[in-house]
Order: sequence, then structure tokens, then C-alpha cells
Amino acid sequence: MNESSKINQSKINRLMQEYLKGLVLLSSWLVSEGYPYELQQQYRKSGWLKSIGNGAMLKSNPVGLVDYQDVGISIKISSPARAMMECLSLCPNDFSLTEAYELMEGLSTLRPKQVQKLLDTCKSIKVKRLFLYFSERAGHSWFKYIDKTKIDLGSGNRSLANPGVLVPEYNLVLPKELLQ
Repeated sequence: MNESSKINQSKINRLMQEYLKGLVLLSSWLVSEGYPYELQQQYRKSGWLKSIGNGAMLKSNPVGLVDYQDVGISIKISSPARAMMECLSLCPNDFSLTEAYELMEGLSTLRPKQVQKLLDTCKSIKVKRLFLYFSERAGHSWFKYIDKTKIDLGSGNRSLANPGVLVPEYNLVLPKELLQ
């Protein structure tokens, strides 16, 4: 393996390890980080990066993104389930738990297989636990098809309210008004 190949291999490893799935990578930014256009093109051809528009890419296989088209523009946006998880990641500091639950109540048409895949790949224990608790509390019909045994829910309690009440099944401490 020549020196150039070794450098490119360490660059792709860095790119895959340091940047979150779903993070939009701009081509110009990648150039400033030492990934020239030719190398980006090579990564797209090999399947490491996926183009989502002019000058924008994602690491391949970001889960929960859907195509959105309007006025001749086509971009990837978060599906409703993924957008819900993104909201939950902001709770309770930057997004209200009560508002997040109210949003979850409206998600009655989610597809269980897609939700399962998102929950399986999600890295945040808090998000997974909140998503499951809120969807169960909302009484969504798709919830019964989720296999919780396949989802890593971690251990120990996650306190999201002080004072709060423990929801033992999900090890979440939540405000009293969010309990069943």
C-alpha cells in the first residue's frame, strides 16, 4: 500500500468515526478539513458518502431520512419518527417535555418497522426511553409491534425533572403531569 493510500484510508476512518450519522457534510467544509473534491468523489463512488444535493453529503446509511421536493428542489429531511427523536434529544433543557409528548400524540401513523430500526440505531438512552414511554402512553396502535427486547435501554435512572416521579418500566424521572 503506497503512502497516499494509507493517508486516504486514515482520512475515511476519521470521517466515519468523528462525525455523527445524519450530519450533513458540506463539500466546501470537507475541503477545508483536508478532504479534496477528488477524494470526496472517490468516497461517493465507493459508497462511503451519499450525495443529497449540490455540495451536500451524508455518511451512507443515515436512518430515517426521506426525500422532500418543492419548487424543483430535492433534499433529504427527517421522517416524522426521526424528527420526534431529534426533539426528544433536546428535552428538557431546550424543548419542553410536555410539548414533546403532545407532538408524539399526533404520530399515530408511524410504521413499526421504521420505528424499530430508528430505535435500534439510536445512541441516546434518554431519547429511546422517552420515545417508548410517550408512544405507549399515547396508546398508538403501532407500539405493540415494537420489540423492546432488541433495543438497548441502558441501565440506571434518567432524571428529567426535579422534583419528579419515577416511571419504573423506563427508569425515567418525569414531571408528575406526564404520568398516566
